[in-house]
Amino acid sequence: MLASREEGGRLLGSALLGFMGSGAAVLAVPGGGAPAVREVARILRAPPGVVVARNIAAPRNQEAALCAVAQEGRVKADRTLLEELHIGGENLQGQAEAQKQRKRRSLLKYRG
Repeated sequence: MLASREEGGRLLGSALLGFMGSGAAVLAVPGGGAPAVREVARILRAPPGVVVARNIAAPRNQEAALCAVAQEGRVKADRTLLEELHIGGENLQGQAEAQKQRKRRSLLKYRG
């Protein structure tokens, strides 16, 4: 077990030293990834960044994602799951718009 996310970032950064100077960027996913990413970026001397995506959960199962709203606003749906649950795309439009708004707020928070 690691003592902290920072420690995890240092270990990961050390394992990725081969990427130093390659022009790679180090991206965090909000929800705990930022401390590790700061360490990886510091070790690799690479720019840190953040990627914000949101999901639209299945009814009665918040762990099953029906769709993902990408950072640029594109919505990618799990067509098979939508068909199995008999959910039409029109039912998701309002939820997709709400997630796009949440994503925009998150980007402002993390990027300033």
